[in-house]
Amino acid sequence: MEIRFLVLGEVAVTVDSAPVELESVMVRGLLGTLLLHPNQFVPAHQLTLALWDVPPASAASNLRTYASRLRRAFERSDRRLTERLTARRGSGYRLNLTAAGLDERAFRELARAGRQHLYRANFALAVDSLVRGLALWRGQAGDDVPPHGLIREQLRALNEGRLVATEDLVEARLALGDTAHLVTDLRPYIARYPLRERAYGQLMRALYRTGNPAEALAVYNRLRRVLGTELGTDPGRELQLIHRAVLRQDDAAVAATRLGHLSLAA
Repeated sequence: MEIRFLVLGEVAVTVDSAPVELESVMVRGLLGTLLLHPNQFVPAHQLTLALWDVPPASAASNLRTYASRLRRAFERSDRRLTERLTARRGSGYRLNLTAAGLDERAFRELARAGRQHLYRANFALAVDSLVRGLALWRGQAGDDVPPHGLIREQLRALNEGRLVATEDLVEARLALGDTAHLVTDLRPYIARYPLRERAYGQLMRALYRTGNPAEALAVYNRLRRVLGTELGTDPGRELQLIHRAVLRQDDAAVAATRLGHLSLAA
């Protein structure tokens, strides 16, 4: 029996690829919160804050109801699933998982491996790890759960990790010379995430390397306008260095920025 717990998109559980039917958004919210704290006891008061911005008077009773519904959903699918959910009477719950059974864990491991390969200039290996990690995503993390207190920042951090991995993949593809395709890929990415400075720099470098320095400079000017309007700031030091290198048409200086914003700690 293969059990998969999924949080990189809609919260879900599958048993041998068959989905476990979860009754409501609140049951999925409870499951999603436990998945973000695998193998940890999560106290009832923290779960309450994850499910409601303003908990109702019946929150404790409702939480027990949602936990019972989650347990029944597990039992209907495969009784062995119920062993994964443990409770301390009246005080909280814990979901017992293996690292291989949670898509979030698998993504983090592949993204970390991809970044290590990139840092060590093993670009083909970086592409392989990052492509496999990003393929685990099915939408925004926790797309169908109420994003309240406890899990709001964790979901934000997970989605940010997806963007960082996406940009790491772009970095590896740039190093392998896949510039023409990257110009096509990066334009809609920047349109969707207009404050991602690293992606602007990657698009500038891709455009420059495909013989379009004027377009690269236009991208920089667009970033400067966006940052000025949205944040009241200028592009960061690295973007300024790329801008000056493009202005001088200094191939070596443009190439020297290829691992910008990259460290193993990120």
